[in-house]
Order: sequence, then structure tokens, then C-alpha cells
Amino acid sequence: MEQYREEFERQCKPQGDCVVWTGAKFSSGGGKFRVDGRYTSARRVAWALSGGILSDRYIQTTCGNPDCVHPDHLFSTDTQCGPEYEDYSERLAMGQRMIDGEMDEDVKVDR
Repeated sequence: MEQYREEFERQCKPQGDCVVWTGAKFSSGGGKFRVDGRYTSARRVAWALSGGILSDRYIQTTCGNPDCVHPDHLFSTDTQCGPEYEDYSERLAMGQRMIDGEMDEDVKVDR
């Protein structure tokens, strides 16, 4: 993955506390980056370049900025979340996750 760092970083731009993805995007709006001939999520690449372990888990942001790829704003979780969940950043800061739109207080997210 390290061989992609320079190209990846050329497509990132500091914006406030975030580092935003300025490269190509999927039709859904999420950043995409080509690795070994296949597109993958820009967040997943940022996670891997920062030493995170890639698996089938989602890579989400704590800042609420869907374009952010700042490693300090990323975390791995087994459920999808995003701005459509009211106050999701606060719940994530407390280490909670959402299941079917309801807060699950018994499950913690990984960092």
C-alpha cells in the first residue's frame, strides 16, 4: 500500500481540521482510489496508509465530513453510519454505534 502514498496525498487537501479528498468519486459521492487496478474507498486507503487493518468493516469519520480522509478522524466499525443519523458524531465520541437507526449502548466501535 505504501507505493500509493504519494499519488494518494496529491489528491488530498487540508480544510480546517480535516483533510478532504479532491480526487475521483463513486456515483454515490464517496471518494475512490485505484489500487492494483481496482477502485476502493479513499477512506479505506487512508486507513491502510495510517497503519489500520483492512477487513470487511466500514471506515467512517468522527467529524461528519463525508470527504474527510484525515487518519485521526477515521475509525473502523461493523455498521454503517453517517450524517443521516442525528447526532451520530456525539454517539461515536462516546463509543456507541447505530443499529437500524437506534443507538446500541452495549456495542463499542473500534479505534
